[in-house]
Amino acid sequence: MKTTSYRFNFLDRRGAVLLREDHRFVDDVTALESAVNLCREHAIEIWDGKRRVAMVKKGHAPLDERDLESL
Repeated sequence: MKTTSYRFNFLDRRGAVLLREDHRFVDDVTALESAVNLCREHAIEIWDGKRRVAMVKKGHAPLDERDLESL
């Protein structure tokens, strides 16, 4: 099964990158599921190369349709 490398950027309150981690997943949905499980302390951006896949809010906070930075 082919996997893709995804970069997770863990963000502070101002949106600055605190930590970067690379992970391999079979698809975007699997990467998103993993980020949701890891976002207790920080928001996480998910990147596939130059493509931003999603941003998961800290604590998996409810999404706001007006918030263009969230999923």
